[in-house]
Amino acid sequence: MKFVFYANTDWYGLLYKDQTPTAEHSLSVSRSTDKANFLLSGRYLNQPGLIRYNSDDYRLLNLRATGQVELYPWLQLNNNLMASNRKYFNPLNVGEGGGIWRNIADEGHPSEPMLNPDGTLTWSGAYTVGDYYYGKNGSDLTRNLVLATVHNADPFDDWTWVIANWTVLARAARDAGLAGILVLPHLRMLPSDHCRLR
Repeated sequence: MKFVFYANTDWYGLLYKDQTPTAEHSLSVSRSTDKANFLLSGRYLNQPGLIRYNSDDYRLLNLRATGQVELYPWLQLNNNLMASNRKYFNPLNVGEGGGIWRNIADEGHPSEPMLNPDGTLTWSGAYTVGDYYYGKNGSDLTRNLVLATVHNADPFDDWTWVIANWTVLARAARDAGLAGILVLPHLRMLPSDHCRLR
């Protein structure tokens, strides 16, 4: 079946949404005494994508926890924990390569609509927004990151500090199948007038 078209198609109007809302929430809790203090904070970001079909949505979740406690007059323990989870959906189109914008420039003829009267994709539709319209192509990108640092200090006779740090870094990327844990110990000694715990 052949069709004759007299359309006036705005391909970028079909590609992008007219508007997209974004939600962001943050919460922090803290408390301190003469021997200990802590801070716990979190952030959530939900950002729907700009693409009208098969939307390129993004979500981010952050967590931060830090605290300090004095176990003895000569021993203080600090902890700093950061964790994040990111998710992004990247819609893909087949076309001839170069991305959706190149395909629209090459094949997005304004006189041709995206759909035929029978609901199938036109030639221009198949090579431009059609893959997004069907919603079958895309890539889920997920990133997880955990960074934890434990820090303690021991003063000796008020003139020397022994500072020990342990940092644990864990990363995971689901789309690339990558995961790793890295432990970084560190020990140093400083004169007390060069070391001030905060």
